[in-house]
Amino acid sequence: MRVPYLGRYRYVYDFERHAACAGEVVTVFGSAASISPAVIILRRSTVLDEMRAYPIVAPDNPLPDPVRVGRWHVSISIVSHCANREWAAPVAHFDIAVVGS
Repeated sequence: MRVPYLGRYRYVYDFERHAACAGEVVTVFGSAASISPAVIILRRSTVLDEMRAYPIVAPDNPLPDPVRVGRWHVSISIVSHCANREWAAPVAHFDIAVVGS
């Protein structure tokens, strides 16, 4: 996927919520550049916390400022924080090429 620097990236996934717990979406951008490797981690609160299936969720997010031109590996997980346990569920994993505007 090609994304302009400071542009927006989009992905699609399905998931099912089995517990109504607060949580966060954790997005990790890892640069594929061997010369100047970088890892950028973003966390934001979940908004789909109701116990049910969520088919065809299509987030459309702005690319964070520190994600510069080049190739990046993107990994997204949902971390749920329940009273008696905490767990992470992988949501998506893909590569993007950030290009100059």
